[in-house]
Amino acid sequence: ICSNQELIWGGIYQKSDGVRHAILYKTDSNGNALWCKNYFPAQLSAIRAIDINTDGTIAVCGYKSPSLKSTIEPMNFDDPKWYKCFLLLMKVDTLGDTVWTRTFSPAYSNLGRSIKICNDRSLIILADLQNSESSEFDAYLLKTYENGSLAGLQHKETIFDFVLFPNPSSGRLIIL
Repeated sequence: ICSNQELIWGGIYQKSDGVRHAILYKTDSNGNALWCKNYFPAQLSAIRAIDINTDGTIAVCGYKSPSLKSTIEPMNFDDPKWYKCFLLLMKVDTLGDTVWTRTFSPAYSNLGRSIKICNDRSLIILADLQNSESSEFDAYLLKTYENGSLAGLQHKETIFDFVLFPNPSSGRLIIL
């Protein structure tokens, strides 16, 4: 993501000893490193989405294992049973230093996919949640306050029916 001609990107970093953890990088417009930060160096974790606030702070989402995760076995993201992770939500300052970190675990495995900072500085997060050791994931939409605390999370047993129109579509969809 770009901010003031700077590039900010994140992901997962694997060291030569096999440890894999979240990383965030910031470069100038020529690709020269301004800073590089590693987060949770002893836990399997990754940054999967980033958004920049008007004050320059950075909101990220991704995942983080609930404990010190062995890294001996090879990563296999095609097999969700391989990992059980918390949804990771984090805010960092303009130098990449952590302002706050939140983790959420409403399901067996929780992977943050997308994040958007709203005008009121609240956050909207799209995540994949896996409710068991099966390979099926559910989409999950989450809204937090500016400080990362949940804003009105409700659990309902009601099943809602909806219709997407037109189906199939090559553009705009209407949800009924």
